[in-house]
Amino acid sequence: MFEKVIIDIGGQTFVTKRSTLQRYPDTKLANISETCEHFDKTTEVYYFDRNPLIFHSVLDYYRTGKLHFLSNICAEQIRDELQFWEISTADLGPCCWKYFYAVDSDLKTCKVIDTHFFHRNCVIYSSSSSLTKVKSRIWSLLESPGSSKIAFVSFTAI
Repeated sequence: MFEKVIIDIGGQTFVTKRSTLQRYPDTKLANISETCEHFDKTTEVYYFDRNPLIFHSVLDYYRTGKLHFLSNICAEQIRDELQFWEISTADLGPCCWKYFYAVDSDLKTCKVIDTHFFHRNCVIYSSSSSLTKVKSRIWSLLESPGSSKIAFVSFTAI
């Protein structure tokens, strides 16, 4: 007989075996118990206010030993969730590496663009809103000659 564990992630219920969760002893789910803050004694359910879409991949990792994510999920969001669940990004399947680590490359590219074209010292962007700002600046550079001297020179050179 196995011990069934019921986990509610952001309103979506997942059911698994405790032995499945204990396959990775250094992770958050391996160490949940009836005394942890996430356990509701009245319903006997563990509740986490997290993203259920991403949790599908997390639970599959416990079940199969392979960590994969859909490419339409933000890599930064995946990284945050893995950190919360105490799962290393090193466990990510090789087929997902390119997508996942391409985000790091893109963020570094944005820093170079921002530093060289906008003459600012900045930190590497870590949010989509900052990336949106850079895209907006590039758009202004290319479409609005009055937005800066560089834009004016670029526009008149065309």
